[in-house]
Amino acid sequence: MKIGLFDIDSKYHNLALMKISAWHKSFGDQTEIYNPLMKKTYDRVYVSKIFSKHNIEEGYIPGNSIIGGSGFSLKTVLPYDMEHIMPDYSLYNLDYSLGFTTRGCIRNCKFCIVPEKEGKIKEHAEVEEFLNPKSNVVVLLDNNFLALPSHIKKLQKYIDKGWRMDFNQGLDARLINKENAKLLASIKHERMIRFAWDNIKDESEIIKGLELVIKEGIRPRNITVYVLTGFDTTFKEDLYRIQRLRDIKDERGSIKPYVMNYNNSLKSRKYKDFMRWVNNPWIFKSCNWKEYKKWK
Repeated sequence: MKIGLFDIDSKYHNLALMKISAWHKSFGDQTEIYNPLMKKTYDRVYVSKIFSKHNIEEGYIPGNSIIGGSGFSLKTVLPYDMEHIMPDYSLYNLDYSLGFTTRGCIRNCKFCIVPEKEGKIKEHAEVEEFLNPKSNVVVLLDNNFLALPSHIKKLQKYIDKGWRMDFNQGLDARLINKENAKLLASIKHERMIRFAWDNIKDESEIIKGLELVIKEGIRPRNITVYVLTGFDTTFKEDLYRIQRLRDIKDERGSIKPYVMNYNNSLKSRKYKDFMRWVNNPWIFKSCNWKEYKKWK
């Protein structure tokens, strides 16, 4: 069969479609990224949509498609044999590994779909299940890796293997302790090490966790902290969190905050300027908010 794989809105390479591709190829089928102009040539089309917001690409979905993803339903999942197959990295020509070692989360954040979709934190797979032989770079999509009781053992394993790790969805700074901070400082990180600060009420725990990883050897300039705006905070609280993070620094630089606007809900000129100031490293490094406003 000829299989079309339609990626509606992924901002990252679509892991589900990569697994579907690998599963079909194991039976001798041909797979490729779906081309609407060639829709009559496909025997089957799979459609994946990540976000619930309407996307113009949906108008090109064939009527008999198999659809899935959070954008359509939080209940649809891949069959076990598809879920636990080595992804077809050739679909996007990837030279690194991509996957989940855990599913679920211990938190119940009102802005997040993970608790409803995946439930509580649990083991999902070992890295070897999706390890790309072309690279020692491993990108993890786990939603709360440090919440898993066995994460200490896993971190030590990653160190021993010499893999370059990218905890792509960020780590929970509230779960940092001396033991895992030391291990995180010993791991080879492919990119910045990422954390998040979603709620102003978590300030003491967040700062404590960040200070612990810095004490164990991670430079502030190598830390990115996602700052959620547009959900339940005021602009004053948003600015405070940015400035608080900016003040955590050493002689080589400071922590890099990054504004994540909830569902793009804040469309005012003020917030657009705020995001441009924070998320542009060159501008953010060169001036404070008051100076930026005057320059604007």
